[in-house]
Amino acid sequence: MRVLDELDHAALLLANEPRRPQVKILAMPSFSARWLVPRLTRLKAARIDVDLELATSIWDSDYHQDRFDIAIHYSDGAWPGATLLMHDGLVPVMSPRLLTRPSLEHVEALGQFCWLHDALRNTKWDQWLAASRIDGLKSERRVVLQDADATLTAAVEGVGIAMGHTVLIENDIREGRLIEAWPKRVPLAAGYHLIQSKRCARSPAAQAVAKWLLEEAAIFGRMQSDR
Repeated sequence: MRVLDELDHAALLLANEPRRPQVKILAMPSFSARWLVPRLTRLKAARIDVDLELATSIWDSDYHQDRFDIAIHYSDGAWPGATLLMHDGLVPVMSPRLLTRPSLEHVEALGQFCWLHDALRNTKWDQWLAASRIDGLKSERRVVLQDADATLTAAVEGVGIAMGHTVLIENDIREGRLIEAWPKRVPLAAGYHLIQSKRCARSPAAQAVAKWLLEEAAIFGRMQSDR
């Protein structure tokens, strides 16, 4: 009986112990893996003590449902109530291991490599070539992968050149896993936007995380403008 009494007492203590607030974030898989997760250690440094749940989805319908506190959605900004976090752009990236010299001497050299394509947005190479006013350039080899995260992973492994989103490549560029295959960044009309649900408005913890995301995005924006 004494053991049972001690177990009941321990359970009561746990039940009465204040719980850390939970915040659920919904984002694109590639954004979560490439931009958000590498920054989570800074959330603790900002003294925001929460338990996070990171969910991912590529479907717009999931962002309409109020099943999250905060969402980060990729769009042109027409989403009701959305706040711009950061603009996006395109630039071809590759592993430095693919180069025999510090950089490519001319843009046509891109065609010597395998081009990696994102099945979700398979027009990115065409967009970049058209905006860069490069006519007739193509590669005879191509690999199509599931999404932006998979194409960047393949680029890091030296499979070929990926058309990278400027928001998603920053960590890999900084740590030397990727380099710009050709230093021409093309801005896009679309970008990453912050959505705060009705749940967020009732949660000081979620509001603190949303504010932190805006601050991190501002820091990122200043870094990009200094390039």
